[in-house]
Amino acid sequence: MLALLLLLCVTTAMAQGLSATMQKQRKLFPQEKVYVMTDRDLYLSGDTARMRAWVYDCLKKKPESQSKYVYVELRDAADNLKVRVKLGGPDSAKSAGLFRGYLPLPPTLSSGDYTMAAYTYYMIGTDESLLFKKRLHIMNPKDVKKGLLPNNITGTITGTGTAETISSPIKALTSAVPVGSNIAMSITADRLCRADSTSSIVWELNRVPEVFEPSTMPYEIGQTLSGTVFGNISTKKPQEAVKVSMMAPSQQIANIYITGKDGRFWFEGFDMPDSTMVLLSAKKGKRTQMENIKIDSDSLPDVIHHLPAMRGYFNRASEVSQDMKIVTNTIDIANTHLLDEITVKGERKVKVTETYQMLASRTMVADELMDRGLYDLEAAIMRFPGVQMVNGVLGYRGKPLRFFVDGLEEGDPTDDPSVGSTSSMIALSYPMEIIERIDFIRPEDTPFLMGGAGKGGMAAICITLKSGADMRRSSRSAALKVLFPLGYQKYKPFHAPDPDTAWPVIYWNANITVKDSTDLSRRVSSIIKKRREAGDRGSYTVHIDGFTKEGKPIHLTLTITGTLTGSELARLSTNWSARTAPKELLNQLAPASV
Repeated sequence: MLALLLLLCVTTAMAQGLSATMQKQRKLFPQEKVYVMTDRDLYLSGDTARMRAWVYDCLKKKPESQSKYVYVELRDAADNLKVRVKLGGPDSAKSAGLFRGYLPLPPTLSSGDYTMAAYTYYMIGTDESLLFKKRLHIMNPKDVKKGLLPNNITGTITGTGTAETISSPIKALTSAVPVGSNIAMSITADRLCRADSTSSIVWELNRVPEVFEPSTMPYEIGQTLSGTVFGNISTKKPQEAVKVSMMAPSQQIANIYITGKDGRFWFEGFDMPDSTMVLLSAKKGKRTQMENIKIDSDSLPDVIHHLPAMRGYFNRASEVSQDMKIVTNTIDIANTHLLDEITVKGERKVKVTETYQMLASRTMVADELMDRGLYDLEAAIMRFPGVQMVNGVLGYRGKPLRFFVDGLEEGDPTDDPSVGSTSSMIALSYPMEIIERIDFIRPEDTPFLMGGAGKGGMAAICITLKSGADMRRSSRSAALKVLFPLGYQKYKPFHAPDPDTAWPVIYWNANITVKDSTDLSRRVSSIIKKRREAGDRGSYTVHIDGFTKEGKPIHLTLTITGTLTGSELARLSTNWSARTAPKELLNQLAPASV
């Protein structure tokens, strides 16, 4: 008995110690989970899949993200990557776990099932089975015209229900989605497409294992760009003490890194939208331009296994509905992210180069300087009479210079020449290969520059960069690396067309915070009312995913059928707040029971 008691105590102590160790591991290495809701699950090639992504902290049991970006990609049945986007950027920093964007579908995609995968950089170090995956069904418009359609999308659906058959499910929104919840909602026309039904936010977040391997990847809190500088022709070894310059002129980002013995450089702490041009150049000493720069590739998954296709999803229809023909003919419009019509009036923007030319007292052409062997921008500027270095800062007559690059001023220089000017450090990091001209403007003329009021008495250096075409034609481009790294996607709002237009998604909002008990009822009522008044008697699906303010997931799907008139809908909208849905319906829709 004593031995058994001793064994029990030891076992209990070991279990407690193991539990404490596991809890410590979960705090040090929390597990992120991603869920993505799309506006529907059926698309045409060339269309746009609009989406909302949540990052869920499995330790805190609520949507919260340490990672700044979410990667979303589309792969075909052979695991070939078709498109990849990065959601995040400044918008995601304002709201924890809020990532929204869109996935442009290439027009060359053939009809079939595709796999959408989503993950954070931190999740790459975990098991692939924990990455989010779902199916997207894609049809090529050519196949639609030949009669290939998914089941139940072969013609116009006409409803014959009563007012009560429609009001009951919509009333359930009041109880199923509590006030303060943050959700995404789509309303789709059942005769044209299907709602996002291939996954569930509740099921996806509940399948997290209790014990998991900690990730070997760091959290991605900002964009990075890294690589190695090697010798040119004489040696292929990594080069030490090389000054690597990185510039993104359109974003006014510039930085310098000095390589160590391993020749490595690393830029971080910046945030750039996608399709931003980044310029990299490396210089050793005053004159030696390093051309052998190897950029590190993105450490993203090469292969994500495809989900099995759904058998019998597509079939041949004897006749394609007129609405489907309209959708296939207007697919180019769908890809443009429709916005409300606006009118812009104003004068055509004049290239700032003309202003520089009128105000400049002296001008130097960069190509002519390089022909004479001058590749250093700082040395070139010091050739202007009166410009000299004072305490490490370029100045003119005892005052620091103002620097303009393509019309935008770099920083705000001080009147104290003993204080280092950030503006000069950024401006001087531009390599001579991408510069077209350098203009010097005297102090008495600088107030005429943009934003120059009250800043007279300080001379200005105006740098004009080459255009993209001129840059590509440059014979000296071997020392300049032009990159377009994967940046965050700029969010584009979507506005549904007029109610009388055949359109698969009549409403999509990726970020709704429920204000009161009738908020969602009013939204749905207004949208359906417009469709009914336009003569549409089809059925619609309302799909909602999101979280309550306590962090509980919500997954809700409502089908709206019937032939309600506008006056009937208006009467229902005033009564929904006072009426209650059947108890059995609420039991089916309550988040806790899904």
